[in-house]
Amino acid sequence: MMPARNKLLPLNLAIALSLGFAGAASAASPAPLFSSPANAVLRSANTDTAYKAVKAERAAVKVDLVRADTAQINVNQEELLLNLAPGVNLKAHKLQAQSKPDGIVIWQGLVGDPNAQLKRINQFTGAELIDDPEESAIIVRQGDQMSGTVRSGGKLYRIDPLRNGGHTVSLIDEALMPPDHPSAAYSAKPIVPFLNDPKFNEAAALDKAPATVRVMIVYTQAAANAVGNTLTKANLAITESNQSFANSAVNVRFELAGQYTNSYVTAGFNTDLSRFRGTSDGYLDGYHSTRNSIAADVNVLIITDPAYCGLGYLNSNAASAFSVVGASCMTGYYSFAHEIGHNFGAHHDPSNGTNTVYAYGHGYWGPNNAWRTIMAYNCPVNCPRRNYWSNPNITYNGAPMGTAAKNNNARVLNERATTVAAFR
Repeated sequence: MMPARNKLLPLNLAIALSLGFAGAASAASPAPLFSSPANAVLRSANTDTAYKAVKAERAAVKVDLVRADTAQINVNQEELLLNLAPGVNLKAHKLQAQSKPDGIVIWQGLVGDPNAQLKRINQFTGAELIDDPEESAIIVRQGDQMSGTVRSGGKLYRIDPLRNGGHTVSLIDEALMPPDHPSAAYSAKPIVPFLNDPKFNEAAALDKAPATVRVMIVYTQAAANAVGNTLTKANLAITESNQSFANSAVNVRFELAGQYTNSYVTAGFNTDLSRFRGTSDGYLDGYHSTRNSIAADVNVLIITDPAYCGLGYLNSNAASAFSVVGASCMTGYYSFAHEIGHNFGAHHDPSNGTNTVYAYGHGYWGPNNAWRTIMAYNCPVNCPRRNYWSNPNITYNGAPMGTAAKNNNARVLNERATTVAAFR
């Protein structure tokens, strides 16, 4: 049976080969992905719902209107020149890309010098994934619109399509993001009494094919207006989540079961979560039959309430596999994965919650509060969230990303994978 860290070896080898080819082929630089927006886009920006939404975000400290050469986002594009802001010109090298039957194209790459990444491989092979989430780009395209997340140099950039044409590139200050949840949210939420199996064999579980968990996403109309393109945004959230699983030796894969828009008007996270779960309160009841017809295991409602990032039931059974996520936190900040993580049974860092079902099921703060995993709350001195689940068998810059006793949410997800994947 293969230890968790050794599961990374084939992926690291593939990345090393990809980077080697990229380095050999990088003599001719690609054209910049962004340019000045058309006059029509400039004139209509202030009436565009997506533009107004991003401009209203406290964490979006810089928002630029741009024209995007979306044709570059294709499966054959080996490199991108990401001119994200004046003086910020980043070269991204393709790691993988796929084209889906619905017209969606997903492009994932590493940002920076391939030789530096190859040195990282030599230093950390075995316990550390070479796809550094802090030097990464994920861009999802449908036609002439795209949604994306780029991380480089400790900064987070978000790419959003406008409803009236054009795109925005926003610099996101994670320290200004909304709080993760309403206060005392998880002391008030019922915990379904599932018991962990002390004899669970994690290595054997990792040797199996990944459990496919199908996700239904429902946007309020306000949220749909804010994200610009609901399908590209949904695919970006799914892709980021799947990358987190690959990063952390979690044997789960999300699949988009369906995405919908509803005229429901948000009434606050607690109320919205209760109404989304409810089957006969007259609000979102019809999505339960939709869920059955598309076989969605877990279900996420996207809203525009800026007070918090999300709320979800903890350690769910099939009837409570529901969560609510704020549109501004959905991608880049990983709240989409965070809330579904609660459905699996994963909890926050021990300073901000006690997991009474899985003693080891907590998020993790890195050494000297340098970073935090997906489920962890912010550190006292502010630390960026990494696209990883706590796991003592994985390292980041050589430091373990968890502990066996308290901080191994990867184990929680692996234990619960087949159960959650069988909810529908």
